[in-house]
Amino acid sequence: MKVCPYCAEELADDVVACTQCGRDTTVEPEWRRSPEPIPTPSAEEIVRASAGRSPAGETGERVGMDPLAIAAFLAAIGAGIFGEAAAFPVALGVLVHAGVVGLGLAAMRQTRARPAGGSGYGFAVAAVVLGSIGLIGYGRALII
Repeated sequence: MKVCPYCAEELADDVVACTQCGRDTTVEPEWRRSPEPIPTPSAEEIVRASAGRSPAGETGERVGMDPLAIAAFLAAIGAGIFGEAAAFPVALGVLVHAGVVGLGLAAMRQTRARPAGGSGYGFAVAAVVLGSIGLIGYGRALII
């Protein structure tokens, strides 16, 4: 018993053309032929290649979450929770949420400007979105 290299149909040993796909089973498929063996990189080459793609700076320091982005996100969450629980006056609510939007925008700029990369852009965007939702809520109260 042999297997067709193209469609994996089980064939008798004396069959030349596959009964399923009709291809010649004596010829090895081109995708199975390798002109030369692929060299396996050494551990040192792997480490060197991954260091070039890492978000760390040239000195190899780790780059963590942007603190301003975290602060903006926590401020947005806090403003939403405490604003609902404490029933901020409308003027104070608008001021707090406008501050959250400003803090989130500053965090977005700072996160994108970091030369070594880093993360936190998503938290900054979430802060801007949540602050904007709060502004819409208090704005609606101003209209009514």
